[in-house]
Amino acid sequence: MVWREPIDQRGWTLQESLISIRNLEYGENQIHWQCRSSRQTDGWTPGKIENFGVYVDWDMVAGHSPQPELFENFISTWTRIVENYSMRNLGRPDDKLIALSSIARKFGQLSGKEYVAGLWKHALPRFLLWQPFGTGKYIPKYVAPSWSWASIDGGIRFNTFLGVQMNVINISVVTLVLNDIYSPVMAGHLEIRAKVRHVMIYPRAAQFNISKCQRLCFSYSNLPYAKIGCGYCDVSADDLDQDFWNEKVLLLQVALEGGLILRQLKDGTFCRIGMFDHQTLNFDDRQHNLNELWQYPDWVERSVVIV
Repeated sequence: MVWREPIDQRGWTLQESLISIRNLEYGENQIHWQCRSSRQTDGWTPGKIENFGVYVDWDMVAGHSPQPELFENFISTWTRIVENYSMRNLGRPDDKLIALSSIARKFGQLSGKEYVAGLWKHALPRFLLWQPFGTGKYIPKYVAPSWSWASIDGGIRFNTFLGVQMNVINISVVTLVLNDIYSPVMAGHLEIRAKVRHVMIYPRAAQFNISKCQRLCFSYSNLPYAKIGCGYCDVSADDLDQDFWNEKVLLLQVALEGGLILRQLKDGTFCRIGMFDHQTLNFDDRQHNLNELWQYPDWVERSVVIV
């Protein structure tokens, strides 16, 4: 049986349950007791099972695990936390990072890793490859830069692409409280050097059910109806302005298996609007050979700044 108690649907309660040494939860049908070593109930069922359930091994976060397991365990634990948290409800969507800040602060204090707007700098490429789980929408008030999952209101999930193909040149985040990286984010810049290529977004009328599945179809710049692949938009079509359609966008390779879809802004910087993976690119019959895919002359290496 899989279910969620009302307390598991609120965003603020996740950090309370993970950081507290002991918890006593009064559920709809039974009482749950949880501590660092055990979880018990009053007898209705053996235990509560959640979708995207999460458990934190704080000794692992503190570095008390062998390498390279520590690196992968850190990534998988944080991604599970964010996936669980993103499915919860917040009365104010602009509290997205604040309601998770205590967990992030404890991760940072124990591990010594640098936190940046919901992600961790030492494994940044892996954390960039997120996509909405369902239909996302933009948060009216600024919460995080577009490359952070916290910029979207709605559930998200991370893709486990391997083979990082980008280099982080610079990353900076401005927070409300000086020298407190866990306080509300006011601005953020990410400069990346990677392989990129321009494509055109299909006209909206030619998109297939985009408002529900959030897929975007690409074409060559000079052949607007010659489909070469698809990607996944961060929000539904209803949240995109009319100028977006028939617009040139940039594909940026993050990993061997995929990357980000970027839209250029008036000041020359870019914002994230979605992601793609190699299985959605149909450049020719050699698409199954990933190394050949990225060697096509249309892909050029350059630096871009994402805000």
